[in-house]
Amino acid sequence: AVEKLDRAMVAVRSSETSVYLGWRLFESDPAGRVFNVYRSTAGGEAVKLNDAPMAAGTNFVDATAKLDLPNAWWLTPVALPRGGQPVEGAIMARVELPAKSPVQPFLSIKLKDENTPFQKIAFADLNGDGKLDYIIKQPSAGLDPGTANFSPDTYKFEAYLHDGTFLWRHDFGWNMNRGIWWTPFIVWDFDGDGKAEIAFKSAPYAATREESLSEKEGRARGFIVTGPEYCTILDGLTGKEIARTDWVERGDPRDGGDESGNRVNRNQIGLAYLDGKNASLLVCRGTYTRMVVDAYNLKNGKLEKLWRWDGDKETPQIRA
Repeated sequence: AVEKLDRAMVAVRSSETSVYLGWRLFESDPAGRVFNVYRSTAGGEAVKLNDAPMAAGTNFVDATAKLDLPNAWWLTPVALPRGGQPVEGAIMARVELPAKSPVQPFLSIKLKDENTPFQKIAFADLNGDGKLDYIIKQPSAGLDPGTANFSPDTYKFEAYLHDGTFLWRHDFGWNMNRGIWWTPFIVWDFDGDGKAEIAFKSAPYAATREESLSEKEGRARGFIVTGPEYCTILDGLTGKEIARTDWVERGDPRDGGDESGNRVNRNQIGLAYLDGKNASLLVCRGTYTRMVVDAYNLKNGKLEKLWRWDGDKETPQIRA
């Protein structure tokens, strides 16, 4: 299903004297869609900023606004009937900028812990209001399966609404090594309800390193090379678990090309519209030599397996 997003109209102060306005053009918009842009300063009279309906692009730079006062801008569609006069439609998007806003040519939100850098961020509509919200994975640094070591801490998910409202935090626990290859995730509306879910690789929660299954000695010292692993789906708005199934099994690490678990501990996740209509989840283990991919649909709160592709059986080795 196509995302049901709003126009995402934004106003950012791009210089001391100008404001950048931008908005979305939808695939469903009629051919030749054009716009008018208006501004009101401090609640005053509306002023149309464009001389003729805008046909080239979906952005506008307002260099005449009084930026020491609050301003509002809005967008209207304009129809251009052949041989007739332009017909203006109702307001389709509106945005405000407070008085004396700083020059900041980007949007930002405040994180719950401002001193913790994050590693990854995903954008998706978590509550169905048409605005893109935020899922971050923090902190930033991570390990690589090629060099065994103990994780310094655990990864956490944090969810924020578009306006920066904090929603929830999910701790991966100490049974997930801290590195991108162990903790792939993707955020998308997999069940078609208009709200995105988080799909990711997980393991039974361990509150401390001592409780975890990390190897205490040997070539894999510090790494998790035993125990169950899952593909878990979280509700994007609440962070609660919706569904869980087994991740592609590790098997014998030697089948992946080494004895330390380097290659079998490299995991990936993605999506594809396999039937052309519904978003399917792709779960992958392995790289370089053997790769195995499982495909799922999220249906009625359960992950239904569609198929498995095993590169070891169906193709020559990807790389010896």
